[in-house]
Amino acid sequence: MLRDGVMDPAESGRYISMNAKHVHIYEEGLERLCDEEGFDIANPNFYSKITEEQLRHIMRGDNEISIPLFEQRLKILHEVGLVLIDKFKGTFEECVKQANKSAVKLLEIVLNNFDCFVDEGIYKGKKVSFYKRAQILVADLWNFFGGENWGKFVDIDKLTMFADYRVPQVLAHFGVLVYSDDLKRLIIKGAGSIENGSDLEMEIRGCSIHAVQLLKEKIEQKVKSKEEKVEVPNSALIDYFLWCYRRKHAKEVEVEPFHKTYCIYY
Repeated sequence: MLRDGVMDPAESGRYISMNAKHVHIYEEGLERLCDEEGFDIANPNFYSKITEEQLRHIMRGDNEISIPLFEQRLKILHEVGLVLIDKFKGTFEECVKQANKSAVKLLEIVLNNFDCFVDEGIYKGKKVSFYKRAQILVADLWNFFGGENWGKFVDIDKLTMFADYRVPQVLAHFGVLVYSDDLKRLIIKGAGSIENGSDLEMEIRGCSIHAVQLLKEKIEQKVKSKEEKVEVPNSALIDYFLWCYRRKHAKEVEVEPFHKTYCIYY
């Protein structure tokens, strides 16, 4: 008993279910749920060989609409699984160990071994990169483990923001990014109107990355000018803040249209 005279939650649930008039627990339902199918989807030995039929079943929705880019998703699962098995003892933990607490090294390992993370393009004759999924993979480990153990990276501040759809939308909402009329028309047109690797798409993503870098520098300047003893957030934290801001203020931010590009990189 956690508090005097009050049943604990387990006891309360048992007591209420035994006396309930409007809700009942059925044995048949419990049996059915226990027997519900399961797939070892986190195991490379499974998803490196997953069949089209199995993946379609796992990815099924509650209507007739099929998941986009299905063939690419299937191919990526096969490729990632085989690389982990062949090169990294069948586990991503080995990649993290080899990185030796370096976010940049882990990023290099991912990019040099898993082609589906190589998020690059050519802009005005120069090869450019964004590495959204690769960087967020590293940053999510750092964030989930609180910067310790598997998430300890001494150079986490070297990562940029993760250029996709939503953070550019928030930056545009605040007037940080301003789009040309031609780009606005294409964005409003909807999904598929801006292709992955096009100059338009790369300008949205590239300017988003640089805008967050500039924002970080501006925050640092303000902190120093006020002689405040606070830690300046890195790009990953700024990205998280902006992404969460969009969710928290969805109604007002959603007025700002955002680009919808079909690709495997974000």
